[in-house]
Order: sequence, then structure tokens, then C-alpha cells
Amino acid sequence: MCLPPSATGTLKTGTVALSSSSTPAINNTANTTTADYSLVGNPYQSAVDWNAVTKSGIDATYYAWDPNMGTTGVQRGRYVVFNGTTNDNVSSQVGQFIQPGQAFFVKNTVSGTAGTLTFQEAHKATTNANVFRTNNQTESTNFASLSMQLYDPNELAIGGYPIDATKAVFGAEYTNELGLGDATKLEAAGENIAWFRNNTKLAIDAAAPVTTSDELVMKTLRLGANKNYTFKIQTTNFDTALTPYLVDNFLNTQTEIATSQAFLASFATTSNVASYNENRFKIVFQNALLNTDTFTTQVGLYPNPSKGNGFYLQLPSTTQA
Repeated sequence: MCLPPSATGTLKTGTVALSSSSTPAINNTANTTTADYSLVGNPYQSAVDWNAVTKSGIDATYYAWDPNMGTTGVQRGRYVVFNGTTNDNVSSQVGQFIQPGQAFFVKNTVSGTAGTLTFQEAHKATTNANVFRTNNQTESTNFASLSMQLYDPNELAIGGYPIDATKAVFGAEYTNELGLGDATKLEAAGENIAWFRNNTKLAIDAAAPVTTSDELVMKTLRLGANKNYTFKIQTTNFDTALTPYLVDNFLNTQTEIATSQAFLASFATTSNVASYNENRFKIVFQNALLNTDTFTTQVGLYPNPSKGNGFYLQLPSTTQA
């Protein structure tokens, strides 16, 4: 018979304040190794509402290890994020409510300056989540969003977990500069994916509402040669006037991404280094009225076939010069 795990000791109650002098301590050193991250944990034997925890000089995002993601038997586990500003996670049970026994990383807002993290009894919650074992994945749908998951096709076929994931959310309160709502990428070994904006890799990219001049630049990190992969792309609350396209810079293709349901895009790498280059993919946006199929049916050429040195081109009324 397998007995449940047990623990001994004195229950932690009351206010718990973490700083540069506490145990565990908040990192106060500026260097590229620790990169202003600190490893801490839920001090209580109760779930804690991350959005309620008092943060001073600490980003609204926390990072945790999800053992379900990654590649089965090879590189199991990836770092995932929960962003308290957008109230969003990325394809994981890790979310707003930090579970008893759960460790996580936080990051200083100002490099080299330790922030403080204060837990209080009032921050306790009763919401449980399976952050330590396989369970259904959940994602917040508070904003217009586009999520990207990278799968081993065999895992996808059996309903398994992705290798890694990233997400973009769009709202009027966000900008296309780094700031409110953005969550930097905490990389793990093996294959990772991230958005890339202002020279920074992001796990969550919180951006202004999408326009036709925008694009989401991707980083596909450490993909293997001669392997098969699948992107699973999902959108929520998306502007139907805009159509996203997946651009493959290796194959020189542009594929429309369906927004009415989950969209799957399979691709392969070869021995050619360019096939697993980190800059192979990006997402661009076009006006839905001017996508290829619609545009070609609304454009008229007179005379057709053209004769002589001149012709007339009739464009749809929605086209702008």
C-alpha cells in the first residue's frame, strides 16, 4: 500500500516578509548568472492568492517548474509563468493560486535592488490546482490573445503536454514597448519558444491592440535537426477584421491561421542549419478583407488579356493606397 506523503514541524502562520536579509532571501546582486531572480516558496500550508500578495520592487510575474511539459523521457519539464497584471498563464495549471509546498521564482523590478514580498493571513485561499502532476491545462481568456504551443507530434496525438508554450495578449492598456503585462522568458534546457520584442525574449507579450502593421517575432530555441514538430495556435476574443498568418522563413511560405478553432501547423527540420534557426518563424497580420482569396476575386483587370501599352485595374472599395 502506498501511503500519502507527510510532513512534520510547526505550521507557519502570521505575516511572512521576504527581503534581502530573510531566509530565503531576495537576490540583491546584479549579474548575468542570477539575472535578478530569487527562488522562494509558499510559506503556508494553504494556497495563496498571488495577486493579493504584497510586492514592492518585485515584478507581477512569477515563474514555476511544470514537470508535465517538455519531451517525454528526454527533457521533461519547462519553466512556465503566471502574470498577475494580465491574469494569464501559459498552457499550465500554474496560475493565480500558489499551492502549499510550491516553489517559484520572482524577479526584481530594478536590477541589483532587492524587492520585498509579504505574505499575510488574508492572502490565503481555498483554490487548489494540480501543479505537481498531469491534469487538464487551463488558460485565462480575459483579453484578446494568441497562444502558441510547440508539440512533439506523438505527444499531441495522445493528448499529451506541449514541449513549451508562449502567449501574446492584446489590450488598450498595454503598449508595444516593454512594460506592463510583459513576462520575460525563463529558459530551460532543450527546445523553447518565445516572443521577441525590443531585443527581449518574452513568455507573455502584452501588446497594444493588433493592427495590420504589427507582427509577432518568434524565437524557436535549440530545435533539433531532422525532427518533426507541430505548432498548436489558439486565439480568443480576436478581432475578426484581422487575419493572422504564420510566416516560415525557411520554406518561404505564409499560411493563414484559423481563428475559429485550434490551428495546427506541422513542420520538420533537416540537416540544414537554417531549418532549425531560431528566427525561422513569425506571425504577421493582414486585413481580413484583403486576404489572398478575397482580394483576387475582387480585383478586375481591363482589358483582359491586356493589349498594347496600357490597362485599367479595378480595386475593391476597401483598398487603401
